[in-house]
Amino acid sequence: KWRQDAKGQTITYEYDKTIRLVALTSENDATYRFAYDD
Repeated sequence: KWRQDAKGQTITYEYDKTIRLVALTSENDATYRFAYDD
């Protein structure tokens, strides 16, 4: 999934099979990864 703001910048979201956010790539191409304790 992704979102684009009024300036045309895109933020991309990645989810796992249980619909938890696992990665986010910001408009400046920085990627943040998330891990969960089950």
